[in-house]
Amino acid sequence: MSGDRIILEGMHFYGYHGDNPEERRLGQPFQVDLEVEMDLDIAGKSDLLQDTVNYAQLYQEVKEIMEGRPRNLLEALT
Repeated sequence: MSGDRIILEGMHFYGYHGDNPEERRLGQPFQVDLEVEMDLDIAGKSDLLQDTVNYAQLYQEVKEIMEGRPRNLLEALT
């Protein structure tokens, strides 16, 4: 593996996570940074989208987690 990274910083979401009733009722903003490590050598040589990660799909997956089912702990958001 070449140690390449894709970084998405400053993604903003609104969720209802937390143990306090106010957090569950009112919600709050969350900012998420995501770092994905993968070998991007093939994509760099082929210049084909299917050889890399779809950034929009990464964003959508994080959005579904952050705006999805409320959790008591941030550590449980996976």
